[in-house]
Amino acid sequence: MNPHFNNERRHPGDIPARVYARLDSVEQIEEQYLVIGIDTVSADSADRFMDRALSTDWTLGDLIARQRPDGVREPPQPDGLGMYHDLALGQLEILLTREEAFFTFGADVFSTQSSDWLEIELGPGLVGAREGLFYPNLFAEALTTPVGRISAAEPSLAASLQQAFSMKSWPRHSPDQLEPHLQSVRADVWAVYDVGQGSANGLVAQNGPVTLMHDIGCGVYRNAKTRPTGLVLCHTSPAAIILSHWDTDHWAGARAFAPSGNREVFLQRTWIAPHDLTIGPRHIAFAASILEAGGTLVILEPGAWKSNPIVLSDGRSLTLIQGSGHDRNGRGIALEVTDRSPRRRWLMTGDVDYEYLAPHLASNYVGVAVPHHGARPMGAKPPRPSVPYARLAYSFGPDNSFAHPRTESLAAHAAQGWDLGAWATAHDVANVAGGEVLATARRAPSSNHLRAAVIGWQGPPTPKTMPPCGATCSAALHQS
Repeated sequence: MNPHFNNERRHPGDIPARVYARLDSVEQIEEQYLVIGIDTVSADSADRFMDRALSTDWTLGDLIARQRPDGVREPPQPDGLGMYHDLALGQLEILLTREEAFFTFGADVFSTQSSDWLEIELGPGLVGAREGLFYPNLFAEALTTPVGRISAAEPSLAASLQQAFSMKSWPRHSPDQLEPHLQSVRADVWAVYDVGQGSANGLVAQNGPVTLMHDIGCGVYRNAKTRPTGLVLCHTSPAAIILSHWDTDHWAGARAFAPSGNREVFLQRTWIAPHDLTIGPRHIAFAASILEAGGTLVILEPGAWKSNPIVLSDGRSLTLIQGSGHDRNGRGIALEVTDRSPRRRWLMTGDVDYEYLAPHLASNYVGVAVPHHGARPMGAKPPRPSVPYARLAYSFGPDNSFAHPRTESLAAHAAQGWDLGAWATAHDVANVAGGEVLATARRAPSSNHLRAAVIGWQGPPTPKTMPPCGATCSAALHQS
């Protein structure tokens, strides 16, 4: 596995003088300022990687194509996937005004749609440099670095980088081919895990293990501090993982929350993920780590769609909805779970705003995971709460850098009839909300984690101060 993903190795690495990069994320933190997240790989290590890749007779797409539904595949060339270990990966963050971001990255910056490859100079002595933060590891402290010239890669180099770090050739599947991977799922209760500034949800059998995950993320980079310590997620059964989208805070918990005796246990699962041509070297290297661990990758076809209902082993049904948005968040995969009574539903959104799911949504839900950790909503109204029981889940990290959840999110849900408890009037998320809200944290300096929550179908389940399956994880469900 590439050391960038290793949560046991947090010491700073060297800052490369030149990197190849792709725009990865844009977050507004104040009215006029944006945090630009850039996925980087050192030019030297990428050049060596591309030279080596040209001499192999297989690609990641070939390995994925050889998988069978049970996850068995032909082994790669000896030490083949090991070349992904040697990529010097990093995350560069720059604080810019909207005008500076537009000038530097172009109009696409605001939708993070740019597929351009960049070359960036880092280090002292650069003319016209601005300050940036460089993260050599998902959980490392940031290193301050001057950021010099940011330019588009030459066309021939960009084509080589795109060939080496893209899922363009990976086989794609219809969502209606997923039944073999999901037929053993049970959805007696829904667990919303406290993972810091990230997202992780589990469909859980009654008094049993997690049977399906929707994301398995955690706080990373500038929000690594929001990650709870000592958490081990349920790993009793080989539950598949549906990845809503490829943002790092939605998959980094696969390493961070694995048991110390088996750090690859979640990588060995079946991962169902969207097709995304905007991802960069970090995400490709993570996909390689899944294959190297013996996991299975099922990449779903692009476009806005809603799957046919998949009947689960407990008689409930699961529907996948891929958003109609124009960026990685808006094209993510949401889950709708329907109880045996079709009037009762749960909705897990990932980072997909209701705006991009609206044609497919019911008018009300028993449980809803608020999109994008409570970021500012788009135009569509949230669904209403079911009566007499409903829960609204906010997953965010304490004192997170993005000021999630936003007042606009609270107001939009309150206007649709959700009981926000102590958040209803002053929208002070430094308090514990109560009402119909289940939040994983309070947004206040040095605030405590509120720990995982559980959502039922007809009333609040009894909280579990011990893991429901009684196994070796620490994922107890303290809130309901």
